[in-house]
Amino acid sequence: GLMITFCIGNLMLKTKRGKLKRDVHAPVWSVLLGMALVSLGLLSTITKEPSVVRVFGIYYTCSLLITAVMFSRKQVLKMIYRMVLGMGISEKFSNCCRSTTESFLSSLEEEASLLNARPLIFLTKGCASHVMNKAIIYISENEDTQYIKFVHFLNPEKDLPPKIESAVRFLDRVYPKFKIDLVIVEGEFSPANVRFLSQLLDIPRNRMFMACPSKELRQTVASLGGVRVITH
Repeated sequence: GLMITFCIGNLMLKTKRGKLKRDVHAPVWSVLLGMALVSLGLLSTITKEPSVVRVFGIYYTCSLLITAVMFSRKQVLKMIYRMVLGMGISEKFSNCCRSTTESFLSSLEEEASLLNARPLIFLTKGCASHVMNKAIIYISENEDTQYIKFVHFLNPEKDLPPKIESAVRFLDRVYPKFKIDLVIVEGEFSPANVRFLSQLLDIPRNRMFMACPSKELRQTVASLGGVRVITH
């Protein structure tokens, strides 16, 4: 099942991220052939040992639940908070129980605030406000923060894009629930500078995003150490 998922992911990258620079190129026919062979192996295993399906289903369901909770932590916290409030424990029971419940609710609020305050970085090449807007929409729908830092690497031999500051200010007004900053880093866009930025701001590289790079980019996305591509 995992190998089939890799094949599907490879085909999706070819169609949706065709411009990405790659060190290894796998022809479509080889990916389809590999997926067909793996599927045949999986079917033969299921035919020989049907109990494998039950074991796989248990592990898959548990993994899916854990992953869903991790990706929806803020929603889970809100749900627990509303459930506790709806039960009215602080009003029905003793002072001890009331103080414990209030302390628990306060800890939920604090955890939710910490999630919202954890910054994400979007590496922007220029002042394309529509690309930055797509990034904000993606982050609002898929991430658990309300703090975004747009980072632009400024080549010493080039000028700052003239409208990048006004674009970020505009987006900051359009999205009042988000805190949106602009960070200018003097230096070329490179894996070493991305790593330095991660250490300087104490933000792991897997919490950094970028638009799908053009073929002009000399480095591969893999060399950036976990930076994620989220827009075309």
